[in-house]
Amino acid sequence: MRIRTRRSEALTRFIDAKKAADHAKRELEAAEEELIDALRTAGDKSTSLTEGDKVQRATVVQTETTKIDEDGLRKAVGVKLWNKITVKKVDKAKLTTTIADGEISPELASGFLTVQKNKPYIRYSEGQKKENDESDE
Repeated sequence: MRIRTRRSEALTRFIDAKKAADHAKRELEAAEEELIDALRTAGDKSTSLTEGDKVQRATVVQTETTKIDEDGLRKAVGVKLWNKITVKKVDKAKLTTTIADGEISPELASGFLTVQKNKPYIRYSEGQKKENDESDE
């Protein structure tokens, strides 16, 4: 019998919340598909529901993204036009290599670099327990 620790209780709470969120996400996606189908069938783009003094509105939004075959376009338009329609920007990997090679000093570069930490999150995975797994439960 294992003694429950604060860490294992937090993990259990996280797992339960993740399962509930995954279920809620699937339910939301199904409800969204159903509503989109209903609105399209009716020939509408939006609908609303009034409850007391609140009006809840749902509108179908469909964005589009243009994908560019850059290699094909570059070959088709030639160097002069390609340079006209593209921009140069700093390649972080090349900058790092140049600093490591000593061509740019770390002191010089640090004056122009800012490290911004993103919000921490939990990466979660599920798998089969291995025979000799000693993790907390």
